[in-house]
Amino acid sequence: RWTAETPASQGRLVFGALSSISLWMAVGLAWWLPTRLRPALLTVSAGYFAVIALLTPFLVIAPAYARPQMHMAGTPTAIWQEAGSSGAIGLDAARIITSNVRPESYAQMELDLQIVQPLSRNWSLFVHLVTPDGVIVEQRDVYPGGGRLATSDLKAGDAWVNPVAVWLPITAYAPMTLTVEAGWYDLASGERLRLPDGRETVSIGEIQLQAREDDLGVPNPVRINFGHEIELVGYALSDLSPAAGDTVTLTLYWRGLTTLTRDYKVFANILDVPTLTKYAASDGMPVNWQAPTSTWRPGVIIEDPHTLTVDPNAPAGMFSLEVGLYWQSPEGSLERLRVVTADGGMADNFIYLNRVRILPAETP
Repeated sequence: RWTAETPASQGRLVFGALSSISLWMAVGLAWWLPTRLRPALLTVSAGYFAVIALLTPFLVIAPAYARPQMHMAGTPTAIWQEAGSSGAIGLDAARIITSNVRPESYAQMELDLQIVQPLSRNWSLFVHLVTPDGVIVEQRDVYPGGGRLATSDLKAGDAWVNPVAVWLPITAYAPMTLTVEAGWYDLASGERLRLPDGRETVSIGEIQLQAREDDLGVPNPVRINFGHEIELVGYALSDLSPAAGDTVTLTLYWRGLTTLTRDYKVFANILDVPTLTKYAASDGMPVNWQAPTSTWRPGVIIEDPHTLTVDPNAPAGMFSLEVGLYWQSPEGSLERLRVVTADGGMADNFIYLNRVRILPAETP
């Protein structure tokens, strides 16, 4: 109940109460029995869980952490080299398992990898799904072998099949042809392994990202519930990779879920999440202040354009596109609408749409 009602809560935070919970579970299990039978029931229960505790390391934990099956190494088609040593990792082959995907599904692939020369560090594998103009729509970073291999422990000739599944969020921009790129990096330092020609990634294929099936007739359909009051049902962006100083148009498609009494404002930001630096922003009532939310009829779709002018001094890089709604009380306090998850839980008071890549300012 607590995790359903609080944002971003985690079950591990309940661990401190497990002793009390367990005690009262035992009381609840035994209180209804005659006094003479209670010790027997509790002894049987304790014995049952003791057997589970004894068997779990051998039947559950050990298989889960077992080393992946090794196979005969092939001829590498690409080799990443470790700077300052002779260590190297090779890619023998790669297979795209799901070539057509939609948001809210997994793109699956397999990489045949091998150790060409022993490595001195533990490297992590990354897979990026990239648009034609270089925007990373989504990514997956994993330790090799599903976390069961440390590259510094492997010897030359060790080879294995490494499956990777990349989840496409509901806001992934579609339709789009995505290139699948793979590479290696050091989690501690961020340093990447490089190929002999200086590149960091290898393209292993393409995936067709299709739009979600929807009958509303809006571009890039999504279903984001804001506080059971307003739903974002789609969006369009004129440019996923604007240059510093450029202007892009973000069009949001809303519909009211109920009769609204407040006039909410919409904010949209191109944002560097770690520093909360905004490089473009729009803030105001929908449709350039022409469609206050208190005038919306439930179920009617509102097309809401926003102009985002990128800061001319914005650095080149990948940034988040943040959208949300808020209400300003007569006293001046601000109240944002929270996102409601599919299971009824409360999430953040904003949503990230597809990433945006800011390019260097164009020279005259």
